[in-house]
Amino acid sequence: MNPDRNPYKFAVKLGELFHYIADYFCRAHNDPELDPGTLWEKTVHIFHEWKLNQVAQNLHPDFFKKELEEKFVYRNKLETFIEKEHQEFLEREYSFKNDLESAFRICVLMTNKLVYEMQLEENYSFAHIFNLRHRLLYQNA
Repeated sequence: MNPDRNPYKFAVKLGELFHYIADYFCRAHNDPELDPGTLWEKTVHIFHEWKLNQVAQNLHPDFFKKELEEKFVYRNKLETFIEKEHQEFLEREYSFKNDLESAFRICVLMTNKLVYEMQLEENYSFAHIFNLRHRLLYQNA
């Protein structure tokens, strides 16, 4: 999909992708005890996501910045990178803050990787630096 030809459709698809990835990095979607099978389990699942939103409102905007600066995603396959990050997520201590940090981090790093890959496809002449036009397009998507 070319974001230059249809930026709205690209933004919608990117939003869907990030929604599923964020769920993948959330205990409510990884813990069998929170699997929404019965009415009680659905209630617990909804409470977990509500509590997650409460914690998110109190986080500093740069709470995961250091992590981003230490991860190098450009030379890894996207699938391998996501699975490695997910395994690390599951090994960390259970907390709402960990859910948020992990979901935000993977989405930002995935964005970097996807933009980089699209730029390679378009034969841009630079390796790891995004041009201003595309940076603005993807920031506003």
